Amino acid sequence: MDELFPNTFTFDDGAMTVLTPLGLPALQVLYDATKRVHAQFSRVTQTIAPLPEDHNGQLTVFLFGSNQQYIDHAKELFDIDTDNGGIYIEPRGTFYTFDRVGQTYTLEELFRHEYAHYLAGRYLIGGMWANTPIYHTGRMQWFDEGFAEFLTGATATGGVTVRKTLVGRIKNDGVNRMTVADILRSTYESDAKYYRYSALLFNYWYANDPLTLLDIVELVRAGEPEAFLERIEGLAVDPGLESNYQAYLDGQIALQETLTNPSTPQSSPVLDLSDVNELENRIREHRFGTHVECSVAAVEVNTRFSARGCLTGVRRPTKDMLLAWRTFNKDLDELLADLQARPENNFDQAVGRFGRIHFNGDDGLGYYPLANFQIEGPLGPNGHELLPPLAQVVADFKGTRLGINASGTLLDDRTVQVNLALTTVARAAGTADAVFQDELTDDLFELRDDVYAIRPTYYRAFECGWDGDLQIIDVGVQQYGLRPISCVVSLE
Repeated sequence: MDELFPNTFTFDDGAMTVLTPLGLPALQVLYDATKRVHAQFSRVTQTIAPLPEDHNGQLTVFLFGSNQQYIDHAKELFDIDTDNGGIYIEPRGTFYTFDRVGQTYTLEELFRHEYAHYLAGRYLIGGMWANTPIYHTGRMQWFDEGFAEFLTGATATGGVTVRKTLVGRIKNDGVNRMTVADILRSTYESDAKYYRYSALLFNYWYANDPLTLLDIVELVRAGEPEAFLERIEGLAVDPGLESNYQAYLDGQIALQETLTNPSTPQSSPVLDLSDVNELENRIREHRFGTHVECSVAAVEVNTRFSARGCLTGVRRPTKDMLLAWRTFNKDLDELLADLQARPENNFDQAVGRFGRIHFNGDDGLGYYPLANFQIEGPLGPNGHELLPPLAQVVADFKGTRLGINASGTLLDDRTVQVNLALTTVARAAGTADAVFQDELTDDLFELRDDVYAIRPTYYRAFECGWDGDLQIIDVGVQQYGLRPISCVVSLE
C-alpha cells in the first residue's frame, strides 16, 4: 500500500483524505475542482446540509498513479472491478480512480465525476446506492451517471457547461444516436454511450427547461418510485422532447469548436487576506452581500472561510419557481464575478451555492422568493482556532436567525447536544395545526442549513429532530405554534 500511495493529503479538517503518489500541486487543483462541482450541485438540488442520518461525512480517495496500477492492484486490494475510469463505493465512503495521460477523459474529469456520485449519495438520494425502492424501478442508471457527467462541467460563475469531448463523441456517433427513450431506459448492461447522451439531456434541461430538471431532482429526493417512474416514462414517450433534444444536439455539434472541457486553474499559494472580518467587509460592499456573516470554515491545512446571506426576489402574483431559480443563479454569479474582479486573490477560487427556495407572502399582496446562500473560499493562515466544543456549538447556534435561545450540554468530549424551541408567526385563532407544523418543519431545515453552512466540515456529523409535541399557544384572538427540538453534533 505504501508503495502505491506514498502520499496522504487531508483537506477540510479531515472531511476529505486522498492517498496517492501524486504531489500536492496536482491534488490542490482536484480539490478546487470539487468545490465547483459541489456548488453547482447545491444550486440544482437546492441543498446546503446533507441528508439526515447520512454517515459519509468523511470521504476517502485512493488515487492510483496509472491505469496499469489500477488494473493490477485495485481488485486485489479493494475488491472492485477495474474495467472503468473509477468507482465510488457508498457504504465505504470511498472512491477509487487513477491518473491518466492520453485518454479520452482527463483525471480532473473523472475525479469530478466520482465526487458528484459522492454528493448525490450524501445530499440527495436517501439510503445506500441501489438498495432503495426508487432504484427498483430500473430507471435510475441514466440519472446516476448522467447527473454525474453533467456536473463534471461545473464552473464557479458560469453554471454547468457543455463538455467539448462529450459533444465530439456524439458527433462521431453519426446516425447511431440514442433517443430520449433509449437514454431513460438504459441500464448498466447497456452500451456505455448513454453516459454522454444523458449528460447532454441534463444540459438541455438546464439551458431550456429547468423546471423539468428541478422536478426530476425533487422526485429523486422524495424517493417515491411510482411518481418517479410515471414521470420518466412520460418523458420517454414525449415527441416534443425528442425533437427538441435532437435539435439541441445538432446545435452543440455546430458549436463544438467553441466548447471546452473542465480545467481548474492552479490556486495561489499565498493569499492576500487571513482575517474573516476583512473578507466580510469586502463582501458587504456588494449589493447582494450587504448583510453577510463570515466565519472560519476550516482551520487546518487549506484554511477556508464561509460567508452566509439571503437572496430575495420581488413580489409577484404567483409563486414562480423558474424565475426565482434563474434569478438567484444570476445574482449569485454576479456577486462571485464581482468579488473575483477585486484585487484580493482569496476570491479567485470562491464558489457559491443556495439552499431551498421558499415563497413568503400570504397577505394578498403576492409572493416573494427567498433562499439562503453560502460563499466559501480559501483563507490565509492566521493561527485560527475555534472555541472548546460546547462553547463553539452554542455560539454558532445563537448566531443564526432561529437559534438565539439555544442551550447546550456536553455529552462527552466530542459530542454536544443543543436544545431549543422553534415558534411560528401568530395566526388567526382556529388555524389548522398542519399550517403551524409545516412552518416549523421549514424552520427546522433552515436552522440545520444555517448552522451547517457556518462550518460544513465541523458539522459534518450533525442531526436535529423534534423533542416534543406541537403546542398551540393562544394569544388573544391569535395563536402560534411551538415545538421543542434537540440537535446532536458529533465532532469527528
